[in-house]
Amino acid sequence: MLASNFINFLYKCLLATVRSKKWIALATASSGIAASILPGGRTAHSTFKIPIDGDNKYVCNIGKRTAEATLLKKCRLILWDEASMANHWAIESVDTTLRDIMDTDQIFGGKVVVFGGDFRQTLPVIRYGKKEDFIEASLVKSPSIWPNIQRLKLVQNVRANEDPAFCEYLMKIGNGTEQFIGRDKIKIPSSFIIPCPDEDISLDALFQSVYPDLTCFGNDPYSLMSRAILTTKNEIADEINSILIDRFPGESKCYVSFDEPLNSN
Repeated sequence: MLASNFINFLYKCLLATVRSKKWIALATASSGIAASILPGGRTAHSTFKIPIDGDNKYVCNIGKRTAEATLLKKCRLILWDEASMANHWAIESVDTTLRDIMDTDQIFGGKVVVFGGDFRQTLPVIRYGKKEDFIEASLVKSPSIWPNIQRLKLVQNVRANEDPAFCEYLMKIGNGTEQFIGRDKIKIPSSFIIPCPDEDISLDALFQSVYPDLTCFGNDPYSLMSRAILTTKNEIADEINSILIDRFPGESKCYVSFDEPLNSN
């Protein structure tokens, strides 16, 4: 399993190397956002025709005489990003399908399959499930797949090199070595916390911490790309966006876009 902030660079190099030899390399991901980053990427559910609501009964809807089966026969490499988010039943169904298409008992039909993911992040989502349900559904609990995977680990967080204390703190949380308070709570260091006497004052302090001078972004808008405020709900993100947009210097302008399909069918 591979996990790193710069794993996409490795993905692109791997895909480009295979495709430069005129071979077929399929780029898939468990989520649509991750798939959109990969060159020619599609979701695993779309690529392998996996039902969205499998409920432990995943079956790939690919017949042996279909165009999808022909593509899978010809491909040399399958890359699956965010595999740590996929239910192992879905991955096992792909394994079964490839064995059937290739008429072999080799794992994944003898294809080279590269999984990427970080089990410190989001695990498979089980409706109304508990922590143990998420773990049980993850790839590490697959008796037929996980023992046959060669695992590679990338351990250096290049993006966090400038903040080693925060990087070390995150690694302790991910590895389960950070000290717990009670059963399942951890203490956030005071240096990471913005005082919150009330909502307006705390928001102002947060904005000042992340975007200390909005006027400087007019000359260098790309510096905005390294800054972000994450929220738990979309409505809170919309509220923060509106407040920040109102604070940007200059006159606001609205550009309306109208798109039309080339073929209405």
